[in-house]
Amino acid sequence: MRKIAFVACVATVAASAVAADATWYDAGTGIWDLTALNWNGGASAWTAGDTAVFAGTGGVVTVEGAVDVGALTFNASNYVVNAATGASITNSCSGYLNVTVAAGQTATLNASLRTDGAQFYKYGDKKGIIRLTPDNARSLGTKDFIIESGATLDLNGCCAGASTALPWLHPNGTGVNGMGALVNTGKDHTNKNFGGMSTDSDVLLCGPRRIDVGTLYMLGHTVTVSNIPNQLCVATPSTPCWVATASVRRGTTAGSC
Repeated sequence: MRKIAFVACVATVAASAVAADATWYDAGTGIWDLTALNWNGGASAWTAGDTAVFAGTGGVVTVEGAVDVGALTFNASNYVVNAATGASITNSCSGYLNVTVAAGQTATLNASLRTDGAQFYKYGDKKGIIRLTPDNARSLGTKDFIIESGATLDLNGCCAGASTALPWLHPNGTGVNGMGALVNTGKDHTNKNFGGMSTDSDVLLCGPRRIDVGTLYMLGHTVTVSNIPNQLCVATPSTPCWVATASVRRGTTAGSC
């Protein structure tokens, strides 16, 4: 059975350097590379392994080249992180890339993630939404994605027909304001299986588009599927799509999703 492991991230940087928070400048839109002075009020360029903090009014941030990131924190809504051709967000440590979003905020990751995994989670007692895009299918890696209770990961049509192996998903809880820990609000089903899915708690999955996984480990918990045409599709066991059981059930209560 697949196990979930969390390893604290300690970036590989020069011995004299200490990873710290770096705050994106208030203008919102700009280039994220290794030389542009777009951090800490325009006083500094990006330092490998730091935590990128996005605040202010939101905007479009375009990654150029490979930027090594310790963590991503979004304290404002309406940020979209894009990537130029061949650019990506990397994580040089052996742990997860932690992504947090403040209460009531939504951040969109449109950049390739070349990391050992990603942990999407609520920001303290705050709860926000991370939204992927179809471009993420280019490189999500093959490691686990953990969605902690109180957070929501929106696949947003990501990975439809992806040609590469996709990571495992570990959603927990019912998500932001009960909208689902794992949702797919995009125009496409995720019709290329994620490697598998397991959960450490009861979990709510919502549509309106289908979510496909290779293997489902519920570990004694209940997985509720609501508002998803054709439901949750699981390759192992080899049923073509989800079939109702005592543990996997379709959500029918008012207000679900």
